[in-house]
Amino acid sequence: MPRADGYGRADSLRDTVYWLQRAKADGMNLIGYNYWSLTDNYEWGSYTPRFVLYTVDMLTDPTRNRKPTDAFAA
Repeated sequence: MPRADGYGRADSLRDTVYWLQRAKADGMNLIGYNYWSLTDNYEWGSYTPRFVLYTVDMLTDPTRNRKPTDAFAA
């Protein structure tokens, strides 16, 4: 879900990749980038933090299907 100003996960991911590319072009020894996290992370005991590429509806979907978020296409 985007913020109130409309800035969403896809925007954040595109911005991150842009600035990583700029840093590499400026000479930074960048060897990789790992997006955190591929799927929802429930280690904090809550199903509400959503910052992932795929979301899983743990409460109402018994099949636990992964659904791509808006950041996936980015």
